[in-house]
Amino acid sequence: MISKDSKQVLGMLENKKTIMVAQIAPAVRVSMGEEFGYNLGTEITEKLISALKQLGFDYVFDTCFGADVVTLEEAYELDLRIKNNGPFPLMTSCCIGWRNHGLQFYPQKLKKLSTCMAPQITLGALINSYLLKYLKVKDDKKVGVVSIMPCILKKQEAKQEATIGLEEVNFVLTTKECADLLKYKNIDLKKCGKTDFDKYLGHATQAGKKFGATGGVLEAVINTYAAMKGDKTRITIDDDKPLNEYSVNIDGKKLNIAKVWGLQNLDKIIEQIKCEKKEIHLIEVMACPFGCVGGPGQPTPVNNEKNKKRANALRKYAKQENMETPYDNKDIRKIYNLYLDKIGTEKTKELLHMGFIHSKIKNNLKR
Repeated sequence: MISKDSKQVLGMLENKKTIMVAQIAPAVRVSMGEEFGYNLGTEITEKLISALKQLGFDYVFDTCFGADVVTLEEAYELDLRIKNNGPFPLMTSCCIGWRNHGLQFYPQKLKKLSTCMAPQITLGALINSYLLKYLKVKDDKKVGVVSIMPCILKKQEAKQEATIGLEEVNFVLTTKECADLLKYKNIDLKKCGKTDFDKYLGHATQAGKKFGATGGVLEAVINTYAAMKGDKTRITIDDDKPLNEYSVNIDGKKLNIAKVWGLQNLDKIIEQIKCEKKEIHLIEVMACPFGCVGGPGQPTPVNNEKNKKRANALRKYAKQENMETPYDNKDIRKIYNLYLDKIGTEKTKELLHMGFIHSKIKNNLKR
């Protein structure tokens, strides 16, 4: 049995009237294998790409590349806030579970939220604009973008952006939905060959590939900020604690940073900031245990031991990549030079930054 969304995706794949594009989130590649008899934490990226091609997708891209773009834009945001002495803390925006929680309980805090769209929406925007021009796709040709995500709330995220005319992602399938669809079409990952991501967009770095594990976004943004400032400082955040704080010196300034998973733990750190009047410059927030690897769309049953193995497997996979940060990524530089211009321009704000979340904040604050 497959889901309603899977049936619609299958219909689009079968009618051949649409250019079909899939993107794979970081956390999916270390959990999908569980559905096909692989050991827990086995990384199956190339096999999953092959399976999606067999399913009928014309192109398969890496959401980690979108995460790299988000990282670069977020590091620029951090730089601006440091130059302007705030507002702090800059809070990461890639987890919609946290954004939903924030809209309900902390609308004032969301004024400090990064305006960067989530990696799947960012990559969708690049697919629907830059890539279509690069491939010289005719205006009358439709493109369908399908995200393979570890979280069912990513469906809501795609629909939210669509409400303001940014339909960058047409469908989201969770890890479990995608596995069920492959089984429905008798595609077994173990029998698939290995295929690389399509090269038209680019190659992801360690930074983007770690996004699915707790601490990954924080590490990515800080290391990219250091690279932007010409500072050789690099940090590694591989601990799985639900709440942890760190200090790092970059470009002559001490930065206090933190990461948290579990919304009850977010409540704790926000209360600490309020009561102790401490200054934290950057906070990574993930709603799910151990980050996206523990998302409500991953294979079940889940527990902390499973999620920890997934997180460690994702970190190991990321470390195989030589490029550390998107600031060093020539593929990203190429897209900025050819299409996006510079970080912080009106074009990047229009294409890569959120409108929905800020309209919601304004509405909440008016009550």
